[in-house]
Amino acid sequence: MNESSVVHINCSHDDDTYPIMLWYQQREDRRALVLIGSGYGMGDRKYEGQFEEEFEMTRRDTVTGALVVRRASPSSHSAVYFCAAAAKAVTFQQARDKIVNETDRAVIQCSHDNDDFYVMLWYQKGGDGQLSLMGHSYDRNAPEYEPQFKDKVVISRENRQTGALILRSVNVSDAAVYFCAATYFGSGTKLTVLEPNRTIEEPKVKLFPPSERECQNKRKKKNKKTLVCLAFGFYPDHVTMSWQINGHDVTNGVATEPSARRHGDYYNITSLLMIPLAHWYSPGTNFTCIVNFFNGEKIVPYPKHVIGVDGPGAQQVREKYMSITQNAKLSYVVLIFKSCVYGLSVAILGWMIQGSLGKQND
Repeated sequence: MNESSVVHINCSHDDDTYPIMLWYQQREDRRALVLIGSGYGMGDRKYEGQFEEEFEMTRRDTVTGALVVRRASPSSHSAVYFCAAAAKAVTFQQARDKIVNETDRAVIQCSHDNDDFYVMLWYQKGGDGQLSLMGHSYDRNAPEYEPQFKDKVVISRENRQTGALILRSVNVSDAAVYFCAATYFGSGTKLTVLEPNRTIEEPKVKLFPPSERECQNKRKKKNKKTLVCLAFGFYPDHVTMSWQINGHDVTNGVATEPSARRHGDYYNITSLLMIPLAHWYSPGTNFTCIVNFFNGEKIVPYPKHVIGVDGPGAQQVREKYMSITQNAKLSYVVLIFKSCVYGLSVAILGWMIQGSLGKQND
């Protein structure tokens, strides 16, 4: 689809006892399925966070609906979208990300709060981005496995709402994101298996200010500046990147690589922030790139800052503003002068007419 176009994504199912329709987004630069919102039958829609401004959920009837992207953006809306149906809402709790060594036993816990859901399913999302069903369990009965996973994992079920996926002895090929589901999807758990004799290496971060030569193309009227943030030298690839201006989160103008790129033994990732020229030429404005790295125990932020400058661009902006202001003032003075001259002319003409009429009466 073209940028700024309106996009319709249709969805339907065949069970009218499931009145709830939910929509999820999975972007390439995020591992998790993110809930966009849900609707109950033909009633009101409930959106998560900022998604109400970006999307519209519509329903033709109980089993048919659509997700509408109001104004498509390559950086915000290039993603895989999922719809799901449910009879009753449910909230999931899934284990946080894990970093383990080869041959370790990995346990991924999952629970939800709806006792009406008997089935719990487990999916693996590998490097190709595809969700593969691993197996499922019905209540506390013996689980059923897909053939390629039967000898590698164990699905356990403590009760109807609580279960776990156990990887008996992991290797590097098991590194993936794992989801549990019961009509709804959990948030996903990313499992990373460290290569032999490797240790966790935290990222180094550099934030490059805009080039002075940028925005010199007057013919194209490119009045933008671009900040470049580079995180490099880290292992494994558990990173996310975000931007702030004066302490406030920003997403407009942000372009981040879909995933970290491997160079030799380490990973690199880059994010760009494109801002209006006037924002950069605002002395004291604080631009912050934040690299969040999961070190196996917690997420550690690595922020870098640059400050807006009072550069030649600012002088040009001020001169242009002063020129416009002076021209406006001059135009206003000329207008007032013309109004005065016009008023004086009308007064003289009226005086002359009155004098002429007076002489005729004599």
